[in-house]
Amino acid sequence: MSKLPPSLMRLYALPIARSPAASLRPGGGNSVTATQPVYYFARMPKRVKPIADGEEPKKPTLLQRGTKFASKTWTDWGQAEGGWKLKVHNWGEQIYERIEFEELALKSIDPSLGPKLKRDPDSSHAVSAEVKKAVESGQHVTVPLYHPPSALGDPLSHLKNMLRERTPNHRKWMTIWIAISPLTAPFAILPIIPNIPFFFCVWRAWNHWRAYRGAKFLTELVEHNTLIPTPHPALDEFYRSVEASQSSKSPAASLPPDSKSPGDVVVSPAASKSIPPEPLLLSRPLIPRLLEAIQQEPTLPASPAAIAAEAEVEMKKLTALGPELARAVDQVTVRLGESTKTT
Repeated sequence: MSKLPPSLMRLYALPIARSPAASLRPGGGNSVTATQPVYYFARMPKRVKPIADGEEPKKPTLLQRGTKFASKTWTDWGQAEGGWKLKVHNWGEQIYERIEFEELALKSIDPSLGPKLKRDPDSSHAVSAEVKKAVESGQHVTVPLYHPPSALGDPLSHLKNMLRERTPNHRKWMTIWIAISPLTAPFAILPIIPNIPFFFCVWRAWNHWRAYRGAKFLTELVEHNTLIPTPHPALDEFYRSVEASQSSKSPAASLPPDSKSPGDVVVSPAASKSIPPEPLLLSRPLIPRLLEAIQQEPTLPASPAAIAAEAEVEMKKLTALGPELARAVDQVTVRLGESTKTT
């Protein structure tokens, strides 16, 4: 099957740390396991729906209006000057910080903006002219899975393992939170404040449903051979520079082969190779450099009009990626610390 122009959707595999097994092996390694922390970032195209002359823009759906209202209400609570609204907002932000970054990454994927795996003339997916023609003729459309080969050699295998673990997990917790929500009905009799426990249960069920939907969509892309692992030169250069910097700062690298460490123990080249590398590949100060590397993506065949239509949304999503990566780095740091204590 010949390769066709890719969809405007792009998926990035961003390793945050080495896999635990690789960090304990001499010289590190390039092992691919489901336990290796990798942030999967999806750059989705802007929703495009042609509007005929004289036709009024489509009104937002009830779900879209409800989501916008809830977001505005939550923001207003965070700007309150004291009181229970500000306390609830601060408590909710603390809960949000503890949500696993894998869940947040999956729930950010909107299948309605992704490539259609079947012919759909009413699709609002923003595609290039070449891709649109391919979809209408029933041909295969691809989505690049960008990755740094030096830090993650087989992203497709890692993604499959992650989806195999996360999909049933989100389905289970979605069901649990839905089942718990009716039990919060007695709190509705409290005056003045709304039924916070009920809305919390609905919010968690909603998040798990979105993550489950995103995981199912990625699984479908994998099963249809739509995701194509594609090396990203700028990303690979970034991760190589990080590894080189860590190697130059390691204790073994600062000692010559014939030098002696405290206690007159000779540090040989063979012994220095047995020292495990730094597990973290990404830290907060390195995030701006990583975002710059993502922007230098390989050129993809797509119509200039389609790219221009999505440029503004792309920049906004890339800007929002920074705080999400920072949260992921913090969570992985805690996980590595806990795993060290248990071993």
